[in-house]
Amino acid sequence: MPAPVSSAIDLSLPPSPASLEQVAAAVERFCEAEDLPPKQSYALSLAFEELLTNVVNHGYAGRDPAGEHMKVELRRVGELVTARIEDGGEEFDPTAAPAVDTRQDIDERRIGGLGVHLVRRLVDEMVYRRQDGRNILTFTLSLADKGEPPEGNGPLTDEL
Repeated sequence: MPAPVSSAIDLSLPPSPASLEQVAAAVERFCEAEDLPPKQSYALSLAFEELLTNVVNHGYAGRDPAGEHMKVELRRVGELVTARIEDGGEEFDPTAAPAVDTRQDIDERRIGGLGVHLVRRLVDEMVYRRQDGRNILTFTLSLADKGEPPEGNGPLTDEL
């Protein structure tokens, strides 16, 4: 028998900067209600911030988003948190975005892509599909103990 859903977020919001704040607050409440560890809470919050900022700033760039909406879902089932973002912006598959060469000097890197790179490092799985003119991105984060990282700055700060 599958584990019961502990709590969930289901939002439908306009693709606007104000919606980013609403989602951030909802994710924070979810993390608190689920008593998620700080590391996973941070990963969820940052993943949503990066991905939804891309939707708002780039997915609807050059067009009037009036009447448009993006859907945000977040669920915990047992030790797995699953998130889903759906929007009607320009087609963009973050799973197919080119990798960022973090060994390259920051002045020599191409502009863009660092947020998607960061999200790839934060989540366990990310799956994209385009359906009925909408981007649908699902990502998961395991809450299972994977051990503590070694002391130091860690892989994220070392690669940015």
